[in-house]
Amino acid sequence: MCGICGVFDYVHRKPVAPRLIEDMCAAMRHRGPDGTGTFEREGLCLGHVRLSIIDLTHGAQPMSNEDGAITVVFNGEIYNHLELRDELAANGHVLKTRSDTEVLVHLYEDHGFEMCHKLIGEFAFAIWDDREQLLFAARDRLGVKPLIYAVSDGRFAFASDFNALMTDRRISRELDDDGLASYLTFQTILAPRTIYRAVHKLPPGHYAVVRKGDVRVVRYWDVEFAPDASRSVESFAEEIDDLLTDSVRRQMIADVDLGAFLSGGLDSSTIVTKMTRLAGRGVKTFSIGFKDQRYDESKFYKMLAAQLGVEHHEFVFEPHLLEDVADIVRHFGEPCSIASAFPIYYLSKLASEHVKVVLTGDGVDEIFAGYHLYYHYVRRVRQFQRCGGTPLAKPMLAALGWTKSLRTTSRIGNTARRARRFLELAALPEERWLPYMRVNRSPKTTPAALLGRDADSVLHAAEAPYVDAFRRANGTGDWVWPRSYGEMMTTLPDEMFQKLDRMTMAHSIEGRVPWCDYRLVELAGKIPADLKMHGRIGKYVVRRAVADQLPPAIMKRPKVGFIVPLDDWFRGELRTMTYDLLTDASFKQSGIFAQEVVEHIITEHMAERQRFGSAIWNLVAFELWRRAQA
Repeated sequence: MCGICGVFDYVHRKPVAPRLIEDMCAAMRHRGPDGTGTFEREGLCLGHVRLSIIDLTHGAQPMSNEDGAITVVFNGEIYNHLELRDELAANGHVLKTRSDTEVLVHLYEDHGFEMCHKLIGEFAFAIWDDREQLLFAARDRLGVKPLIYAVSDGRFAFASDFNALMTDRRISRELDDDGLASYLTFQTILAPRTIYRAVHKLPPGHYAVVRKGDVRVVRYWDVEFAPDASRSVESFAEEIDDLLTDSVRRQMIADVDLGAFLSGGLDSSTIVTKMTRLAGRGVKTFSIGFKDQRYDESKFYKMLAAQLGVEHHEFVFEPHLLEDVADIVRHFGEPCSIASAFPIYYLSKLASEHVKVVLTGDGVDEIFAGYHLYYHYVRRVRQFQRCGGTPLAKPMLAALGWTKSLRTTSRIGNTARRARRFLELAALPEERWLPYMRVNRSPKTTPAALLGRDADSVLHAAEAPYVDAFRRANGTGDWVWPRSYGEMMTTLPDEMFQKLDRMTMAHSIEGRVPWCDYRLVELAGKIPADLKMHGRIGKYVVRRAVADQLPPAIMKRPKVGFIVPLDDWFRGELRTMTYDLLTDASFKQSGIFAQEVVEHIITEHMAERQRFGSAIWNLVAFELWRRAQA
């Protein structure tokens, strides 16, 4: 894991000030505290900060080929680099290091832009081709590693994070209204948008080619849905197990200590079990417990850690919110209010005291349909629609209108809220269900109400990336795949991976995701819906694949995510901060949000009439970010 950056004046070829690249590198030094390097050509300057993981002595970047014509800056890991080294050597290349970085320059020599298809890994890189006078930048298939860029005045500037990129004062700070709508809907901003109109995220599975007078962004990978009904669940389960074992084996390659995050759920427990079987001993695991038993999973991870004999480290989650909340926001670089970032931040801090690499269980739910509550909800709405319920949805909603005044903290109020949500979904086309479910649906706290804009236009702007992905995957007759694909293309990279990257990098460690090997994703595209969501059982085929590897108690337990008590925090430790940030003159004068709506949210929440912790965190995170930019 590292940080990369650069500026290419591809029109005028004016010199790029080395100081700018030095400042960009300094802004992301936490991503690479082990070394810094730069590379200059006419109108071009590249920068790199290094977190040494493989070939600690000879892996410095930027790295060039033998004659200096091809130069790369690279963030990530190439897990099949040993096989690629053999292939390149057979083609006559002389490799002078053990670094996976060196593989990239020679692959580009042999395969050009098609090189991405040769890679198994998590990566973002930029290659300067001195012969063709072009810059080639690419991001891995699923978007595990970030790459953001801005194009203006004939200049292409890029970096691994916002804090580095925005040191370039020539990039406009104008906010993007659609990016803001996406943030208020998803708690993050879906690619290719960002909070800035002038800045974009290179989407997963895409590359950019920058040459004189032209910037071209190209999709190089997509996953096809081609279900194979002739195969048994046992056949698919065996292949999943084989591919995952190979993925874990590859991702355990490092010249530094590595470990794993262990929650006690199926996903991370499977990874740790495979690591232990592959390593034999010495696996380090890291877990987080909660005093509140509603969130605590300690009995499960303690049971597995004891059974496997790993070197286990844990702590009870007692966040120092007033000290750390601003640091968490700062590391995202743009507004992001994913609540589970808090435990990942503290878990990464613990792990950084022992290792430089951690494997995690992220991604399996999006790939293999593991969010059973969501899919059960969808299934019931689909059944209601097929029984002719769609025309009845709006009249029934009108009849339930009186329930909007009920407190959601009461049982009847919460039941009524769920009934209204069900009917609201039934009145919409399927492609809009997930974005709609993500929004706080209290009429006075929607993104449209907060922004003082038309509700349909706000939702359209926010949900467009997901809807586009859903439509690409729809029409197959499979009810699971369009939703799974939509999440893989949007919330997986822009929520799960962004959170993991930013919070691990905040403490200078690398996070790896074995479940998200693209070969597993392509296999998921061959598995029919009923083998993923089987009755009431989510990720059914995955459970069959690992059933004999995990204790029955872990196999049987329901899905539990990293849940944090936002409602309590904003009535307790963060209460004063909330009032200070959201009711003072600076916030009001910004004019971004409707002040009467903000005050309604705060008043109702503090009086315990509603649960608006998530909505308040949205606003607090945004305001902390906004003030940091001033």
